[in-house]
Amino acid sequence: TGQVNYLAEHTDWEITILTTELVPEGEALSAYPLDERIRGEELKIDFNADFSRCLPIKWWNHERRMFRYRRALKRIIKRWNPDVLISMGGKEIAFLSSLPCHSLAQIHFTMQQRRLLIETFHKGYLWSLLGKIRVAQLVHDVRSLQRLVVLTKADQEEWERRGCTNVICIPNICTQPKPSAHPEREKIVLAVGRLHPEKGFDLLLEAWSRVVRHSLDTRSRVPRHCFVKPTQVLRLSNDAT
Repeated sequence: TGQVNYLAEHTDWEITILTTELVPEGEALSAYPLDERIRGEELKIDFNADFSRCLPIKWWNHERRMFRYRRALKRIIKRWNPDVLISMGGKEIAFLSSLPCHSLAQIHFTMQQRRLLIETFHKGYLWSLLGKIRVAQLVHDVRSLQRLVVLTKADQEEWERRGCTNVICIPNICTQPKPSAHPEREKIVLAVGRLHPEKGFDLLLEAWSRVVRHSLDTRSRVPRHCFVKPTQVLRLSNDAT
């Protein structure tokens, strides 16, 4: 939502967010605040409806919903004639390149996400094989896109190793927060992000250990379930948790 809010504030573009989910009555389209100039539309396809069904039924109903989804997007493109259609890396990526308009996709997760999701809920060789097939399908679909946007250089290099030459890296925007004084005047630094090696929290902790050596009244808080080595946490200060 940060990107669309920025575009709504700094450009004169008309922006519409399309969702396939069924938004419960009385709830907002997005869990995060949206600029009032951004409109939303629900396609009400609900790909999650058959999540707990057996694999053959899930596949059959999924293909039916994909047909409805493609047809709905084509109707919307014909009606609105958009300058660009931006996918967030959902199911539409399978047919995005065939739609009659300029398009690009953003993927804010690892290439292996489909495999990891399957292996989270199912164990065994066949499910692992299915996960690898799903990743191969995603790579095939990405190769046909006009452009794919990823967040990190590491992600870009991973896609390029699989033969995707249409990938660029554009990190997320960082909006400037409004300055405010902390009531207790404490020196506190808050780092928020996914606990994954590519996020560089190990480098953050290494840098923070130098900060506390020169600023004795600085307090640090480190997540207990963190991928970094315990010795890195202990080096920060006696106040680290």
